[in-house]
Amino acid sequence: MERFAKIFVIDDSRMTQQLVMSHLQTLRVEIIQVYSSIDALDKVKRQKPDVILLDVNMPEMSGFDLCRRIKSEPELHDIPIIFLTAKDEIIDKVKGFDLGAADYITKPFEPVELRMRVNVHLKTKHLIDLLAKEARLDNLTGLYNRLYFDERIEQEIHRSIREFKIAAIMFIDVDDFKHINDTLGHPVGDQVLQRISELILSVSRITDVVCRYGGDEFCMILCNTDKNEAALVAKRIITTIENDHELKKTVQQLVTVSIGIATTGLDTGIDIQQIVVSADQALYDSKRIGKNCVSIAK
Repeated sequence: MERFAKIFVIDDSRMTQQLVMSHLQTLRVEIIQVYSSIDALDKVKRQKPDVILLDVNMPEMSGFDLCRRIKSEPELHDIPIIFLTAKDEIIDKVKGFDLGAADYITKPFEPVELRMRVNVHLKTKHLIDLLAKEARLDNLTGLYNRLYFDERIEQEIHRSIREFKIAAIMFIDVDDFKHINDTLGHPVGDQVLQRISELILSVSRITDVVCRYGGDEFCMILCNTDKNEAALVAKRIITTIENDHELKKTVQQLVTVSIGIATTGLDTGIDIQQIVVSADQALYDSKRIGKNCVSIAK
């Protein structure tokens, strides 16, 4: 099902809200009306609209201040903000653009102009999202890549701290992959990596984030997951790969993986880099004790 673009209209005037709804009704969009600038930031964070129409003169927090706060959030920075205001002064327009606004419409606005400007910024946002997604995908496997992992792990660990929950990080490395490349060639090695990525996805949970970390190494972020639950997921991955007939047929031998796990705990002073290092060290522990197994960081 096609997703309708989501537009936030942040304005304390019910008349303005009704006019915007009326003028944009021909566009294939979902319009969310927000009357309080104090409530707006939290709602924007949770729903991440495609475009924001923002009144400059809000009673609790000005549109300029709200724009500044939205643009300071990395996950919200690329959302186009179109200011709505009764003023038509150059200094206000300059201030809005300096804060990162994408456009500026003066009230009373023409319906055609409003639709045109909103539609232009919706298309721009769609292209930005496509490019951002492309930059975060691994070309060979179609999984998320290292860039996405680095961004997402920070978000999920901070979320686990806020919600007093545990998150797990898992590193997965193909055993003796260099031997496969050296004896059968890189094209076969690529087939192995593609198949393993499919198998990992097939047994991962819907909330798990699966990435290719680089080379023959994969990684996962398991939200709201303790070390015992993460170990169960890891064992499913090992068993699934070990028993896969397609892999055995491709390389004419058993293909296995080694896995290392680290968890965040409930400590508010979590060092993200240290968790990654701990998971990576646990992976090497698995390699050292015989491969095709799971180790959990102490």
